[in-house]
Amino acid sequence: MDPKIFRAYDVRGIYGQDIDVLDAAKIGAAFAEIIGSGTVSVGRDVRLSSQPLAHAFMAGAAANGLRVGDAGLVPTPMLYFSVANGSLEGGAMVTASHNPKEYNGMKFCREKALSFSYESGIKEMARRCLSPGFSFRSGACGEIESKKGLEDEYLDYLLRDVDQRCGMDVLVEVGNGCCAMVGRVLSRMGCKVSLMNPDPDGRFPNGTVNPAKEETVKALKEEVLRRKADIGVALDVDGDRVCFVDEKGLWTQGDVAFAIIAEPILEKERNAEVVADVRTSRAVIERLRDLGGRIRFSRVGHSYIANAVIGSEAKIGGELSGHIYIHDRYYGYDDGIYATVRMIETLASKGETLSEAKSKIRKMSSSPEVRVEFPEELKFRAVANISETLKKEGIEVNELDGVRADFERGWFSIRASNTEPCLVLRMEGEDEPSLQEMASRAYGLVIEAGRKLGHDPSFL
Repeated sequence: MDPKIFRAYDVRGIYGQDIDVLDAAKIGAAFAEIIGSGTVSVGRDVRLSSQPLAHAFMAGAAANGLRVGDAGLVPTPMLYFSVANGSLEGGAMVTASHNPKEYNGMKFCREKALSFSYESGIKEMARRCLSPGFSFRSGACGEIESKKGLEDEYLDYLLRDVDQRCGMDVLVEVGNGCCAMVGRVLSRMGCKVSLMNPDPDGRFPNGTVNPAKEETVKALKEEVLRRKADIGVALDVDGDRVCFVDEKGLWTQGDVAFAIIAEPILEKERNAEVVADVRTSRAVIERLRDLGGRIRFSRVGHSYIANAVIGSEAKIGGELSGHIYIHDRYYGYDDGIYATVRMIETLASKGETLSEAKSKIRKMSSSPEVRVEFPEELKFRAVANISETLKKEGIEVNELDGVRADFERGWFSIRASNTEPCLVLRMEGEDEPSLQEMASRAYGLVIEAGRKLGHDPSFL
């Protein structure tokens, strides 16, 4: 088994090269030992390799004593729902999210859909799987049974206290993934719904949607304008992330969408806790605080933020990447379908367009995430070096996840990627010159750190 498949938040690799069905069975057995006993739920996305991997994983988990519910082809949040709403001991989802079709992997959770991070489960799973002699326990065999009626149960729960008279014209990019049932949800809310690429197809003939990358929703933006739709929605393959396009055909950044959905929650409960990742826009933070939110920052990554929200009294959390965690009238895990429901409900209840809702958040000039190649063995040392340099200059830094340095006219963050051999940079300024100043400072620090470590970084 290739140790590099064990990542910060999941297991992931190229099917047939990095991960195969024998690995999946072994991972299922290790998962069973970590969970201990009881019932778990297992789902899969549309990839051609997902069914064999899911079957092998379930066999391994059952062989080591778990009772396994086969959820079948479902979005990740529906799998989480089956765990949280069914009071199960855990769950696993076979998916590689927005990665190309040749990739596959698995995400894991415990009771209440608390996510496995590297520290809270995946490291232990890797230790067991990679230990010589690790295998299946004899005489411990559990059961595998199909879960029936899960989709209807999930959809009913999403809509149980939502205004079902929204009446908006909604266009949804499903991307040949798992989320075509979003059409049923929005229709029941009174929306006029049109779906793009709704048929599940693990070959992804139209590419994969990545809500964090505007270029992957180009067709949706064009179609919103052509049809004069009220709003566009794009869900990634497994449905745990979402992005929105306004009626003017403009993409909406993930942290901005999160702040719009948070508005009625904070109007109802001022001083509620809100969890945000360290890349969140200064303008979004200001807006959330103006609404009465208490901001708690988290490391980047769905496992860290999901657990911070679910394990606390926080009412909502969000990431730049499009993960939105709603803990108000819901369980707190990341659910792109439910985030869509709450976005539509918010806009309809206020009688606003998405562009009008966005206008409440002041505009700043910001960069997309910039990746800089850095060897695995050097990337964390580089971040430590950068932090030390800033401190010597008397600059206060947030070191929760890499470094974030805030200045009067802007800020930048530099962190080591959890999944790739690179540094990840994000910059924001009050205006374009300020953004360029932040970028120049951040790039200079990276280049200088590389020089000290004997590495010439290349910008990807």
